[in-house]
Amino acid sequence: MIELNLPAGLAPAEPAPSPWNRLRRLLRTASPAVPRATWAECRIDAAARAAWRDPVQFRREHLPPQSRGRRVLDEAARRSGWAGLAPQGVWRGVAMAEQDGVWVALVAEVSSARDVHRLVAAVDCGPVIDLDQARQDVMRGLRAGLQSAGVDPDTVRLDVVWVVSDAACSGREQAVAAAVAPVLANAWSALRAGRARERALQSAAE
Repeated sequence: MIELNLPAGLAPAEPAPSPWNRLRRLLRTASPAVPRATWAECRIDAAARAAWRDPVQFRREHLPPQSRGRRVLDEAARRSGWAGLAPQGVWRGVAMAEQDGVWVALVAEVSSARDVHRLVAAVDCGPVIDLDQARQDVMRGLRAGLQSAGVDPDTVRLDVVWVVSDAACSGREQAVAAAVAPVLANAWSALRAGRARERALQSAAE
C-alpha cells in the first residue's frame, strides 16, 4: 500500500487521513537545498509510479472531493488533455502548489531536457476582479519559473485557466512560480522512464 501525505500547504482544511501525517513528518526533514514544493511533488510522482497509478488520478485520491486542490487539478488535467494521448515524442508531467491561499496545478509537455513545449496552469486565487492584472501576474510567475529552470519562456506555449472561488488569498505570481520546477522535473522524469520502456520493448522485439 502506498502511503502519502501532501505538505502542509496542500493538505485540506478537513481532518486528514493518517498517511498524510506521516509524509508531513518526512517533509520537515527534507534538505533545505531542495525547494519543498519540488521535493514533495517529485516524491508524490515517485509514489504514483510505485503504485502503477496515473499521477493525476493518484493525487485526486489524496485530495477531498470539492476541495480547491482537487478543482485546480481537475481543470489543469482537462485543459491539457491529460486523459488523451500526448503528441508523438512528447511527455507530460503534473505538479501542484499552494502559497498564501493561492492554489495552482500545472501540466507540462516536454520532448527533451531543453525542449518544453507547453505549460497549462489552473489557478484558484479567489475572486478575480481585474482579469488582465491577474493574467499578467500568472504569466510573470510562469516565465520566472521557466527562466530559473534554464528554459526560454518565449519558446513555450502558456495556457492559463481560472478556477474561481471566494477564498481570500494573495501572491499569485509567487505561487505559480513555485510550481514550475516540480512540474518540469516530473515531466522530464516521465520522459526518461518512457524512453527507457521504448528501448526495452525494441530490444525484446529484436
